[in-house]
Formats: sequence, C-alpha cells, structure tokens
Amino acid sequence: MRKHDPERSASLYLGGMVSGHARRRFEQHIMGCEDCWREVEVGRRGRALAESSRELAPQGLREMVRSTVAAAPLSRRGLAFGARLGALAASVTLALVVVLVVLQPSQPQEIEILLSDYNRAEQLQQQTQAALPSVLGDLELVEVRRGRVEDMSIVVHEYVDPAGHIVAVYQSDSAFPVARGAEHSASGATWSATLDETAMFCADRPVPSLVIGDDQREVRLAAVELGLE
Repeated sequence: MRKHDPERSASLYLGGMVSGHARRRFEQHIMGCEDCWREVEVGRRGRALAESSRELAPQGLREMVRSTVAAAPLSRRGLAFGARLGALAASVTLALVVVLVVLQPSQPQEIEILLSDYNRAEQLQQQTQAALPSVLGDLELVEVRRGRVEDMSIVVHEYVDPAGHIVAVYQSDSAFPVARGAEHSASGATWSATLDETAMFCADRPVPSLVIGDDQREVRLAAVELGLE
C-alpha cells in the first residue's frame, strides 16, 4: 500500500480485496499507525484481526480477542492512546503467535528463515548483480540480494507482477530441505507446499531453487519460465 490513504487501505483490507502477503504487511503497519487503526476499528471494530486467524485460533482465544477489542474505547488521544493501543496490539499478536507455534508443525530452520525473509524480515541483505532474467512472464525483477542461511550460500531474485503479487526465487549451491507437509511430484524431483497462504515450489535442477510467492499461479509461472524440474 504505497500511498498512505487510511480510509482506502482499511476498506480494501476489510473487504478482503488484498493478497495474503499485502494483508500481512498492512496488519504490521496498523500496529504503529493511529489513523489506519482507527479506520479499521470504526469499520469493523477490530474484529477482522481476530477473524483472519479464526481457523487456527481456538474458540476461547477468539472470544478473548473480540471482548478485548469491544471493550476498547473508540476515542483515544495522545500518549494514552499510543500506550493502550500498543499494549492491546502486543497482547493480540503474542496470543496468535503462541497459537500458531502450538498448532503448526515446525519447519526446517532454512525454510523458516527464508519464509521470514520473504515476509520482509530480510535475512539476505547484501545487494548483488542479477543472474536470472529481468522478466519472467508478467513478473518483473525488482531486487537481487545474497547472504548465508545456516550452511547455505543463497541468492534471491525478487519479482513483482502488475497486481502486486511478489515472487522470490531463492537459489543455492546445495539442495534445499523439504518443507513439512510438502507434496512431491510423480518423479520425486520437485516438491510444492502451501504454508499460511504462501506457496512454495522447489527443484534441484538445473540449479537448486526454491520459489516462494503469495499467488500459486505466479509461483508456477516462474518455475516454468526458469525451466525448473
């Protein structure tokens, strides 16, 4: 959401008109933006934050979040507003993180780190030159970074399509570990998985590659364009 328009951003978010990756970015943004939080709160009384995780959170936690949000006054000012909002946001976030950790199986460390990198908690921070095409179908290259994850040397090429979907192609000099819950192809040469609305496709040839994106079609497109098998 490049243009800071709280009313429009909240409307798109509450209406389910943004991708999973963009939604997560907006949810992180409203934790520190009073204007955007107010628009979301007025529009839906904050319940979208609880409902977005209802399939993972148990009934007791959902009711706790709803009651906490309902009890919070709409009118908040100055430092008092910031303090109460920060405490509420931190409590809700911590509770949801605990549920996710408990209910979801852990992933290999490399997969966890690369998912974190994809979600903008950048682990690969060194800018480098591109080794892949600048265009893959309707995807355009926007950034190339490199770094190390555990014992793996990795380069990531990040692409974006006209709709704002982001696809990251991670390539290494050694094979990536298999994500838990992944489905293997008939040949066993590739695997794919979907974790929290994030799609992944992995292949060892011609170069060990892990493609991550918030749109499965674009992930498959990138894999085909790169000849991964």
